[in-house]
Amino acid sequence: KEDAEKHGYTRGCGGCSSWFRGLGRQPHTQACRERFRELMKKDAKVKNQEERKKDFEEREVEKKRKKDEKRGERKRKKEEERDVDDVEPKEESSGSGIKRGREEGEGDMDIAIVESLVDEWIGEIQEVCDKALKEEEGMETAWDDVHGGDLPIEDVKAARKEEIGFMEKRGIWHTVKIEECWDKTGKAPVSVRWVDVNKGGLEKMEVRSRLVARDFKGGDKDRDDLFAETPPLEAKRMLFSRAATRRRDGRMRKLLFVDARKGHLNPRCEKDVYVELPAEAECPEGMCGKLDFWLYGFRPAAAAWEKLYCEKLEGAGFERGISCGVVFYHPAKDISVVVHGDDFTFCGLEEDVLWIQKLMATWFEIKVRGMLGSDQSDDKEIVILGRIVKWTNEGIRYEADPKHRRMMLEHFGLDKTTRPLACNGDKEGADVEEWDLEDLGQKEATLFRGLAARRNYLSLDCPDLQFPVKHTSREMSKPKNGSWKR
Repeated sequence: KEDAEKHGYTRGCGGCSSWFRGLGRQPHTQACRERFRELMKKDAKVKNQEERKKDFEEREVEKKRKKDEKRGERKRKKEEERDVDDVEPKEESSGSGIKRGREEGEGDMDIAIVESLVDEWIGEIQEVCDKALKEEEGMETAWDDVHGGDLPIEDVKAARKEEIGFMEKRGIWHTVKIEECWDKTGKAPVSVRWVDVNKGGLEKMEVRSRLVARDFKGGDKDRDDLFAETPPLEAKRMLFSRAATRRRDGRMRKLLFVDARKGHLNPRCEKDVYVELPAEAECPEGMCGKLDFWLYGFRPAAAAWEKLYCEKLEGAGFERGISCGVVFYHPAKDISVVVHGDDFTFCGLEEDVLWIQKLMATWFEIKVRGMLGSDQSDDKEIVILGRIVKWTNEGIRYEADPKHRRMMLEHFGLDKTTRPLACNGDKEGADVEEWDLEDLGQKEATLFRGLAARRNYLSLDCPDLQFPVKHTSREMSKPKNGSWKR
């Protein structure tokens, strides 16, 4: 896939299309293979592959030659025994004529054997190559549905097994007969699919699998009531600014990052909703699952999850924001929180954020990702929503994850040896055609939108945005006479 991104995808090739769209793996066309073979013929890995192929062929020829030599030797011995039995005693006693006849034709026979061996070997090698190609095309693989690329099938199986185990333990569904689904809904159960992704990034492999329902249709994309609210970027920056500002009592706030694991599976499903169960669930034939809790991919799941955690936070004393409904504030404990999906970021004094952490553990299954603060025992760096947040002595540093810049540079083939332009580019006079997204094919347009979105994402962050540690707007100092002044 990296080679395809470097040299460009082949139009009309099913393999390239599966890479680009993140679909199940498909074989590449012969024209695509020839194209890449020509483009990559000077690459080191291609040359090494040719050397390995040559070594393999030589070993196979040698093995075949030895095997046929032994076979020919046994055949000659049997022919000699038959000749000895058929000749008359006087000819057998001399034996010179028979031996001389074999020696005279031995050279021609060896040449014929070698030629037949080569013909057989070429046919067998072709069969081996065809078989290997078929096995490659049909082998069991998994695809990263978010970042692209192959995933280790054993890791994917383990991740899916863990997901099914969690859902069964949580009681997400109970099995019923498919006839009940038809009787109550008038249609078949909703199909499901697996979404596999490497959450470890480029440095390590950490496969996570999520079971998702196929409930959304193309006409649902413009319906705002189907999705949960997301906070603006300024909401996170507001928390960082508050954490970098001392309270009037001189104490510093801290940042607590908490994930509610599998958030959309927490709200109860009060409707008659039925799903097909995957093979990993080992559902008996003729049965399906009736949901007791919502599943990822259903229309009401995201909104139900937002409603659930809002009720929990408001019940604990938080006030919901007016302009942004996923920003909350606890006036009694001076805790601010911003929720993005199932990621909760709290800002407050240590004892107060620990209080809400324990309370959340009674509501959901949570994972504490870290606590940033000025104390030596606090964490000093964390990645949140693709951005790196660092707590330093000078303040809180905030920047985009460098992997996004690296991915864009790799896509365009830019590296340290690339020469920069001395002046702005000028389209006038250049051989450039006018085009827009409508002129591009679907794959090219999708690729362009993805790159543009990544570039826009990077433009939202300064390379080094910093919130310096500062005092409150009412900076206080105590003079010798004991009176306070601003």
